Amino acid sequence: PASWRRLRLMPGGAEAGGLAPLAEPLLASRDGEMDVLPASNIRSAAGAGVLREQGSRLNSLQLDSQSDVAVEIVGGEEHAAGGASVSSDARGCCSSRWGLLTFDMAAAAARALPIALLNLTHAYSFAQLVCVDTPLEPTLVAAMHLTGLVVMQARLSSSSAVPRYAIATCDITIAMLCRQMVAGIYKHLRFNSPLMGSASHLEAEARATSLFAILLASFSQGALYWVTGYVRAAELVLFLPYPVLAGLLAVVGGMATAGAASVASGSAVTDLDSLNSALSESGPQLAAAAGLAGLSLVISSRLHFLSAFVLLVPAALIIFYAAAGFNGMSLDHLTKRGWLFPAEAGVPLLSYVHPLLSIGGLRHVSFRAIAAGLNDSIAASITTLAALMLKVIALESAAGAYLDSDAEMRVVGSAAMLGSLAGGVAAHPSPECVGVLKQARVTNHKVGLAALLLTCGVLLGGPPLMNVLPRPLLSGLLMAHGFELCKVWAWDARRWIDTRGLAVLLLVLTAAILFGQTTAVFLAALATVAVSTLRTSRANALKYHLTGRSCHSLASRPLHVQAFLRRHGAAIHLVGLEGFLFGGTVSRLARYVFRASERNDRAMRFVILDVQAAHGLEPSAGTLLRRLRRQLGARGITLLVAAASAHMEAGLCCHDRTSRPPPAGKPPAAAAPGAAVADAPAPRAGPMRTCFYRSAEEALEFCEDSLLALGSPEKTRRSPLAAVGGASPVAGRVLAGAPPDSAPVAAGCEATPPADAPSRAGSSGDASIGDDPRAACDAERPIGAPHGAGPGEVAGEVAGG
Repeated sequence: PASWRRLRLMPGGAEAGGLAPLAEPLLASRDGEMDVLPASNIRSAAGAGVLREQGSRLNSLQLDSQSDVAVEIVGGEEHAAGGASVSSDARGCCSSRWGLLTFDMAAAAARALPIALLNLTHAYSFAQLVCVDTPLEPTLVAAMHLTGLVVMQARLSSSSAVPRYAIATCDITIAMLCRQMVAGIYKHLRFNSPLMGSASHLEAEARATSLFAILLASFSQGALYWVTGYVRAAELVLFLPYPVLAGLLAVVGGMATAGAASVASGSAVTDLDSLNSALSESGPQLAAAAGLAGLSLVISSRLHFLSAFVLLVPAALIIFYAAAGFNGMSLDHLTKRGWLFPAEAGVPLLSYVHPLLSIGGLRHVSFRAIAAGLNDSIAASITTLAALMLKVIALESAAGAYLDSDAEMRVVGSAAMLGSLAGGVAAHPSPECVGVLKQARVTNHKVGLAALLLTCGVLLGGPPLMNVLPRPLLSGLLMAHGFELCKVWAWDARRWIDTRGLAVLLLVLTAAILFGQTTAVFLAALATVAVSTLRTSRANALKYHLTGRSCHSLASRPLHVQAFLRRHGAAIHLVGLEGFLFGGTVSRLARYVFRASERNDRAMRFVILDVQAAHGLEPSAGTLLRRLRRQLGARGITLLVAAASAHMEAGLCCHDRTSRPPPAGKPPAAAAPGAAVADAPAPRAGPMRTCFYRSAEEALEFCEDSLLALGSPEKTRRSPLAAVGGASPVAGRVLAGAPPDSAPVAAGCEATPPADAPSRAGSSGDASIGDDPRAACDAERPIGAPHGAGPGEVAGEVAGG
């Protein structure tokens, strides 16, 4: 078009090379320009994307599914073309803004049509599943499913992190939840029918209670989804044992398969007797449904589930009605033979009344009947929550983009609550549709909007399509869904789990077959606790174990002091902990530390527990650590805790003399050579309290200062904290540069050995401080530091963990 002034092409496409020679002369005649965009300026998915550039007047440009060319137009009337491989008629249509919009919407509608038809058949099959063996109207329940689907799709298209891939679909777990609630309500009211009055009153009450229970289940699930996202627990399902999760979802697949048999036969299939009765009365329908489900499973494994739907559903309808016409069967005859559902009127949206209004409010609702089936509903609700968590995680993986799972859970939860208030059933996002949309190179949310409009069109017109869909078709699609769940979570799962996990999986499946879903969920919870406890018992809280020989504080010390600390480094033990501190792991840790104290009975004086990497403390673990402190204290060893949080300090001090944790101990200030250690401040922790420090560095510095005040650990076995608080005859000589067993000397660098003591300058190995009095002259120079290094500077060897 003449209004184009700038053309920018995506790199890497054959069409770009063919279009450039043709477009360049035209743009040059208009004083325009053309260039190729760098790949960093293009956000694309699978070779297609939306062109964005900061600071330029830019349209939202969509690439055609067969094109690698994007166009930016600056100046004049705004136009955009979606590719060079489009035919000449398509280019003419795209020469105007409305033409391009029409072309894009037509393409989006073509891609959304199979998705909308799949959602429609799922809504019909799930409605038949919910209403089987009850007088509840399937068309009304199907309209509720479609209403919730519309609300969910609108919410996802506007608030999802991946709106172009967010497609709402009806979910089998929600349908099974509604099915259990409706079946439980009718069972309770029929059992108590003599107490409920006339049959008409019982029927009205059962209908009102069932519809209200469906809305209540949808709203409760939405609230549960939103709370899960609010507390940031959307990925909690990944921490469940895989065999337990596989067992729960395989149970749903088995229940869906049994429900499909119920839809095909028209009566509930709950045990072997009812299955035999269904086979004898509706054997051909069940065989046709099983054959359709098997074909769908085979095609889905080779192509895609949507491809299987597009291929099988039209073929099944053609074969069914061709055979019926060839045999001269009318619709009434097919209905009587059980091949079609009983004819019902459609429920258009314009005449659709909210279920609560159609049942006359809450006056006919029996809350006692709802409470009677609450146990089964809770079990199904837990399974539904786990299924949605997996779908949200799978949506992120399939879309290939970062997705905040918690925010997505809140979006789905709010949409489910809004849908239930509007009279609909909750729906879920479908990660299975992402692959189809990525293959079609969808770059915006027009496909979702087109699916939304098509679903609204079905509600507006309310055509009774259920009257012309055969029973084997709907039951076959539902059975295929059940087969797929059983295959993925029961058969394929055996490859990823060990023998113990396979036993857990079989236990959950057996419990579901013999006792029902509620018992299976209860056993799954017990298995989760058992497996998690076993894994926790095998965890190791020990991160590292160092002594003063391999690590020391960053404080600048004289050379002879450093030599003394290196020689007696076994007196200080630094033990690092990690993970959550349970009672079992801390018990093993306490035995480990106590055995170390027995092996180093004469040398060990301090044990520092570095809990910086530990993120929690169980009360029993705190009790065990306090007992370890008392045991070590009886051996003259002080236990110190470094880098503990306020919660951990409270857990370690809850049985001390004071309920408030003592303040963090402050290491003694650096004393001048010859100064009395009695003036150094001691940590504010008594014999029955735990010493806390802000970091392992502070605790290590305090232990070194205390060790210097006490002298050689082999010669003194007094309580270290008691020694710090009082004067030490060794402290002055140590800090003055004299041997611990010599007479006290004055402070400074003039300290000289006794006249009868030969000098051992140059000796190494076991030389103690004061062996070379001249070392005191280098009191201000740390190891490895130049002579110019002054006090307070960090230098020398610092061995880390």
